[in-house]
Amino acid sequence: MGLWLSAVSEWDVARARILPAMALSACAGAAILAAPTGAGAAEPVPEYTVDGAQGPVTGSTRIIGLGGAFVSIAEDVDGIAKNPAAAAVRLPYSWHRWDTTFGIDFSVGGWLPHADFLNRGAAEDGTDVEQRSLLVGSLGGGLYYRHAGIGTAAQGQSQGLSRPADTAPGLAPTHLTGNFGIVHLSAAYGFFDGRLVVGAGPRIAGVSLSARSSESGVLNVGGVGYQVGAVYKPTGGQFRVGAAYKSTVTPSLDTTAQETQVAYRTTALRLPWQAAVGVAYQFGPRPLNPPLVTAEELSSTLTRRSAHSRHMAEPRKEGAAASQTPETKAEATEARAEELLYQAYLSRPRTHLLVTAELLLLGASGDSVELASYWGATSAARLRVSGQNLTVSPRLGVETEVLPHWLRLRAGGYLEPARVRGARDRIHGTFGFDVKTFSWDVFGLIGRFDEWRLSAAADAARHYLNTSFSLGFWH
Repeated sequence: MGLWLSAVSEWDVARARILPAMALSACAGAAILAAPTGAGAAEPVPEYTVDGAQGPVTGSTRIIGLGGAFVSIAEDVDGIAKNPAAAAVRLPYSWHRWDTTFGIDFSVGGWLPHADFLNRGAAEDGTDVEQRSLLVGSLGGGLYYRHAGIGTAAQGQSQGLSRPADTAPGLAPTHLTGNFGIVHLSAAYGFFDGRLVVGAGPRIAGVSLSARSSESGVLNVGGVGYQVGAVYKPTGGQFRVGAAYKSTVTPSLDTTAQETQVAYRTTALRLPWQAAVGVAYQFGPRPLNPPLVTAEELSSTLTRRSAHSRHMAEPRKEGAAASQTPETKAEATEARAEELLYQAYLSRPRTHLLVTAELLLLGASGDSVELASYWGATSAARLRVSGQNLTVSPRLGVETEVLPHWLRLRAGGYLEPARVRGARDRIHGTFGFDVKTFSWDVFGLIGRFDEWRLSAAADAARHYLNTSFSLGFWH
């Protein structure tokens, strides 16, 4: 709870940066339409791009707690940013033909006094750019219709860097605030009664760079790519296999913002292509892939059975049933169907151990430099390239419910490969939990599942500590 209060306090300080970053992710598509075309432009060809590859795992508390190994689980709003097929993976407590989902998370990654969330290591000449803060916010939503679904997951990230004081005496350090927004849109469908789910959609990225944090909300650039993914989850089976591919996105930086430019014409940011493949297996009696039975389908089945029973019953019983109107009968039957599905879900065993593994590949970005070099390099000797080679990140996570109906724990780890020249790979350890807290139906707006949960996760590595928090419903 102390971390939770610290995060609330940090939110007051950083609100001016994280909210613009979230707005940036939602508006990046508009920047693409507004960006000037190359026709008739006299700008020189850029010599470098900024490598925008994401090193540490970001996302929901569950994704962080599982060490990022989520491409095969691929469910709920959590999974849309990892695998677009997640938009049509129905949750075990979703049993209406039409259904919705929504989620929001907040992370603070600047806890350590000498943080290195860019994993760039120390500068060779002894000077460096201070990495002051890392804030991440994510939100998303989805709409299901049977085995089809559409969804969106938006993430805003704010990085605060500080350049050392200039060589002239008496000059204070200057600061750079970088806001990065990514929107994942997906449409997906579950073939073969939901056994094979395939999804695809655009991946929109936006970047805003400013030398003064008060202006960090200015939308500068936008770029778009695409993503595809699939999940195989046999009905009644205890395993899933997933894979996803995301194309390169290269937004062009705003060359008119000369105060954030260095002598080197770094006029683009590149999100390299990435590919992931993973597998998950759930030990124990709790099913991982239960069949989808909607309340509407069960209601129709109950109606047919009731009609057959009335046909076989004595005339006096049929006359008593005829006193109800068709609308009343339909409502009563649907309410009964929903109650049966609810009780069936509650009766499922809780004991399980979910093990998930993933291998993530990040493409090379041969003409790129790191973000800190973009801001801090004042000579060719201080310019540090990034993403020269393809990198591989293995990931592993486990999840279990240690106190049935009260507490879930998860843990994991992953390798963060170094992309900056001169830096080293580092191993991350992750941990997370869900705990049931209180019941509240929000003034009657929520019927079933009105028990709330608090979720938290932590990700620790060399010179890096990230914490994430969320509040949702216990299922």
